[in-house]
Amino acid sequence: MTALKLNHPGAKSLFDLGVRCKPRSDTTRGMIAAFDSMLDGTIFDASQASSDDFETSEQNPFGDDCHLRSSRDPVGYSKDAPDPKHHGQAMRSAMKAEWIKSQTSEMDGLWRRGVFQKVLRSSLTPQDRVFTIRFHYKIKRKGGEFDKCKVRLVMQGQHMRRKGEDGVGDYDDAFNPVPAASGFRTILSLATQQNMFTDHVNISQAFVQGELLPGDGHNGK
Repeated sequence: MTALKLNHPGAKSLFDLGVRCKPRSDTTRGMIAAFDSMLDGTIFDASQASSDDFETSEQNPFGDDCHLRSSRDPVGYSKDAPDPKHHGQAMRSAMKAEWIKSQTSEMDGLWRRGVFQKVLRSSLTPQDRVFTIRFHYKIKRKGGEFDKCKVRLVMQGQHMRRKGEDGVGDYDDAFNPVPAASGFRTILSLATQQNMFTDHVNISQAFVQGELLPGDGHNGK
């Protein structure tokens, strides 16, 4: 009510606030119905807000079923927004603009770090195989609140085959670079012994920072 008084001092109805047609969303219809009943069915008049109304509150006037957006939330975001399963779903979602921005950031970083090299299919050998890639989408949250939209370009590894004894296949071995608990305990022990503080750092696109092994890459193994 305080915000409405400050921004729309002459408003006397929902029409004055910009509501022109019946909304399609059940949530929006419920919020407007709750808004209409806030003053026992009387027409809203911003002039009725007194100076006592100028205070902050964590209470949601529309009930717990209706979530008010945070200033950090992108357009189209809601607390129950699902992660898109593929590119087409992301482009059809209400958060399309945010996903496009994250995709662009991911691709710019990969090109800038020299991950890609343009090659002609005519330069490939009969032993080379071409694997498809796709975007992986994830809404990152901290403490239940929106943090960022994360997009990663990933290889479709499910189409690869591990080499057998006959030497037929696409790779020899695979590993997942996850630190072991023993290593974490060692770091804490050394920090305690040397009276040092521990901290952590997040490296952007850390998985592309390593050097290729001999024979990897274009026309490699």
